[in-house]
Amino acid sequence: MGSKALDRLIPWVVGTLVATIALAAIYGAIQQNNRASADDAPGAVISELVSAGGKDTPGPLPAPRVELSESRMTFYLVYTSDGRAVAGDGYLDGKRARIPEGVLRSTVVNGSDHLTWEPRTGLRFALTTVRYGQLLIAAGSR
Repeated sequence: MGSKALDRLIPWVVGTLVATIALAAIYGAIQQNNRASADDAPGAVISELVSAGGKDTPGPLPAPRVELSESRMTFYLVYTSDGRAVAGDGYLDGKRARIPEGVLRSTVVNGSDHLTWEPRTGLRFALTTVRYGQLLIAAGSR
């Protein structure tokens, strides 16, 4: 390959590299925006529970049972700080859904957590948890 051919090739390589980096940055920004907005519905449910309740007790929300494997509705679960389920409308296979113990421990320590929860293959939820007095409130949506 001659010097002239190489001189013509360099701008194409540089242009391709710049375009690839720009597209990757745009893709990353869109992914971050989508993930951040996934917490909006669970956060709203948690806010409703807290504002409807008393000092250390969230208020109940009038809601039907949400079967997580079938519904796309936002759901909530309430646990004591030692991990005992005390309320909630989220059910999986007819039983109240159970989020992982590690998420509950993290919420106790840090005050909140935001994650993607996959209770089984193909069933994924944006899950937000917060500590509220002696209780832990979790809310999630698809």
